[in-house]
Amino acid sequence: MAMKAGVLFLLLVMVVAAKDFSIEKAYGEYTIFGNGTVHVHEAITYSLYDCNYDKFRELYLQKPADLKISGPRGWCEGAQCTFRVDEPEVSVTGDRELINELVGGGCGRVTSHFEYDVKAIDMHNDTAQFYYILWGDKWEKQAPLETVVKLPGKASEAEYFVHYRGSEQPSVAASGDEIKIKSVQQAGELLEINLLMPTGWFEKDGDYYYDFKTVKEDILNKERDTAFWLSIGGILQMLAPLCALGIAVLPLVLVALAYALYGRELSESDVGYAGVYERDLPSKHSPVQALMLVVGDELDQKNLQNAILGTIMSLVDKGYIELEEETGKKGITLLFKDSNETLYDDEKEILEYLKGKASQGRLRLESFSKDVAPTREFYTFINKWKENAKKSLGASRMIDSRGYTLVMGLLLVYTMVSFFTSFVLFSLSDDLFFLPKSVGLMLGGAFCISYALSIAVMLTSGLGGKMFLARWTREGRLLNLKWSNFKKYITDYSALEEHPPASIKLWDQYMVYAVALGVAQEAIRAMGRVAPTFIEQSRVSHFCSRPHIYTAVHSGFRPTYTPPSARGGGGGGFGGGHGGGGGGAR
Repeated sequence: MAMKAGVLFLLLVMVVAAKDFSIEKAYGEYTIFGNGTVHVHEAITYSLYDCNYDKFRELYLQKPADLKISGPRGWCEGAQCTFRVDEPEVSVTGDRELINELVGGGCGRVTSHFEYDVKAIDMHNDTAQFYYILWGDKWEKQAPLETVVKLPGKASEAEYFVHYRGSEQPSVAASGDEIKIKSVQQAGELLEINLLMPTGWFEKDGDYYYDFKTVKEDILNKERDTAFWLSIGGILQMLAPLCALGIAVLPLVLVALAYALYGRELSESDVGYAGVYERDLPSKHSPVQALMLVVGDELDQKNLQNAILGTIMSLVDKGYIELEEETGKKGITLLFKDSNETLYDDEKEILEYLKGKASQGRLRLESFSKDVAPTREFYTFINKWKENAKKSLGASRMIDSRGYTLVMGLLLVYTMVSFFTSFVLFSLSDDLFFLPKSVGLMLGGAFCISYALSIAVMLTSGLGGKMFLARWTREGRLLNLKWSNFKKYITDYSALEEHPPASIKLWDQYMVYAVALGVAQEAIRAMGRVAPTFIEQSRVSHFCSRPHIYTAVHSGFRPTYTPPSARGGGGGGFGGGHGGGGGGAR
């Protein structure tokens, strides 16, 4: 009995004293060379505590995947560690991670060092720009930070702007060829520098990002605008309590009322449906349309990718495409065949597009992924394809958007009133109704935030699958329930065992929709237990059952083109530089 009590006490101590860490100090040194290379040295000193029973294993930096890093290395003080890099496809955070792995685990005071080179200089006609996030907003702990930027020339010949998001302004000093910044970074607060340098400091054939459309004055103008709006933001931050009261009033009431009247879904009894599973295809809809009937007509990136692959697998199932595994390689080739099977319009569009990219009836997936998937042309085609599928589905007949329309109309009126009122209140130079000017500013801030909230509601209400202020019509809800139950059926071993599909042809047809609905692997596991031999006999399931092949095909047709945006090159302002990310201990 005493031993049991001791074990229980030990477990309780381990739960209560969960491991945690703090950052004692952080140091970043950025050395800019004349060839455009920026050498970075980051050192984070951690205090790792409550880790006697569960030691820390890794100290890591989290960096954006598009940041061009070369020659990374790492080491530790206060512990033994080995260095590695985890790319986004295998990392815990989904970003590129630079990791110092603590040998045998770590506890106590440890300093984690990282060094690497980055490509981060934007070259314009009349200035060279180092626009860089020195401390990313993905850090979850407070950190006293010291940053040193070493220039290829005198700091007095450069212009620089330090952007911070937080209540405590950093101290900045420049002397010789160095700019030193000291700050206390709270969790989620970023720090960045926009540094403009003479082009004469740099070699002609260095490694730069080129932007000759932007001139130095453009960047300076944007910095002036940013300084102005940051000052306004500071005022609004001081007025946060009253602004919060203003936010809570009309916009949220309108959203809640619209949801109560038009946003709640019809129940199964409302549409006269009492099914638990659908063991046959619920309706004659293509894979992409079936997906829209489950998640809504606005497909996010993940669902869109599933829809594309589901459509391609349908073409495989119907005999128009054959997937051939390349001999001695891990690649896949699409072979185009003739078939008499009936196609949906969206399947015809995909088939004709892929045929147009083929050579002599063959299309290598690796070539498509490299040469076609990143193009604007493929991005445009897929978006048009999605819209055509939506029209063919009759989405306006399936979704009741009256709640969305009502709220958008009312909020549009409210935003105009809020904007006018906040403008008047901010413009008053005299006291308001014998009250201090500060009261007018507080009221103006409240209306301003209410206006911003209304805009945010209008912008986000239509994002995602089905608008949260809309609901399915009776027809749409019935199909939604049926297809959702079909999705449950093809992933439920018990249901499949009790009522298995009657033929291999049906197995593959079901797998096509499993792929589109995003449950291919779950369906393979369930179907494999019911009929272990069907996988090798089928056209579609054979490939879905092999993870490396399925992953290659799934990612090979993903549109990777990103529409142009204000990234960093040529920019000024806030939050647009290279770098960023976060880090920590785990």
